[in-house]
Amino acid sequence: MVRLCVIVIAFNEIERISDCIESLLEQTSPVEIIFVDNGSVDGTLELVHSLFGSRVAVYSEAHVNIATSMSRAIQMGLSHSEASHFALLAGDDAW
Repeated sequence: MVRLCVIVIAFNEIERISDCIESLLEQTSPVEIIFVDNGSVDGTLELVHSLFGSRVAVYSEAHVNIATSMSRAIQMGLSHSEASHFALLAGDDAW
């Protein structure tokens, strides 16, 4: 079982999302990645699908404010992962 699940939350981060997810995939310990798109309209969701395929669990929702988006993303992560530890990462950050 993967011990760490990182929930990545993004809205219109097409310029930075690749670096964000690559930084997680480069870790020496296995990391489960759950990507939650907050209704991006710049192609972020499509880019994640095309570049990372099955290496990242991808979920999409209608655009909402950041507090609601974070809350929903956390709930998705907790309900779709069996990891023992969780972390949040914004789509414009790197691990």
